[in-house]
Amino acid sequence: MTSDEDIERAVQEERERCLKLLEFYDSVFSTPEQQPTWNRVKNQISLGIDPAKADFFTQMFGEDDEDWDDEDDGDEELFDDEGWDEDGDTSLRVDEPH
Repeated sequence: MTSDEDIERAVQEERERCLKLLEFYDSVFSTPEQQPTWNRVKNQISLGIDPAKADFFTQMFGEDDEDWDDEDDGDEELFDDEGWDEDGDTSLRVDEPH
C-alpha cells in the first residue's frame, strides 16, 4: 500500500510539473495575437481536457455535454408569448419612451 507521504510527494511532483508546463505555455503564447489560443489551452487544462484529443465543442464547452442537451431545464418561462399582441409585436415601440 502507498503511504500518505508517497502520495503527498507524488502530488507535489505533479504540481511542479504542471507549473513548469504553464510557465512554458505562458512564455510561448506571450503575444496579444496568441492570447486567445493560450486562454483556450488554459481552460482545457483547468477542465482536465487533453487538448490534442479535443474537438471544437469540447474545447469550447468541456467534455460533459449533458448541460447542452434538449432536456427540460426550466427555461420555458424565458420563451413564453405573454406580452405579444396578435400581430406578434410587443407593446413597447422604439419611438416611444420606456
